[in-house]
Amino acid sequence: MIQRKQSLWLFIAAMLNGLLFILPIYVWGNPHVAVKSSEYIQLVLMAALATILPLMSIFFFSNRGRQKGLVWLSIVASLGYFGLAVLQKQDLETKNPLIAYQYAIPGILVTIIAVIFMIMALRGIRKDDKLIRSLDRLR
Repeated sequence: MIQRKQSLWLFIAAMLNGLLFILPIYVWGNPHVAVKSSEYIQLVLMAALATILPLMSIFFFSNRGRQKGLVWLSIVASLGYFGLAVLQKQDLETKNPLIAYQYAIPGILVTIIAVIFMIMALRGIRKDDKLIRSLDRLR
């Protein structure tokens, strides 16, 4: 298998996205009451998509074009999760103006770190693609 590093980056990204089901995304009150993504169906679906796509793309190592497409789709899903989380917080603040919701740093940071790992995997896939093309020219 040529793409060892990419598989590792994608696996780490999938595991980080899996943490989205466990970690809180907002906190409020004193003591802090945690709001998790499992309470909102849209966030659960986006988190599931962001978790499954990197795992699926690991197994498409022989078809680099499809693998790049799946990685791009998983990046979009992770950023979509982030956007939905922001919209959900704004919706909660408009429904309950007396409660000050704050972002839970681990829940939001996990999404950003997962996107970074997926970008690293995408760069590695591109390098492998260039290597294969250069080897085809030499034949």
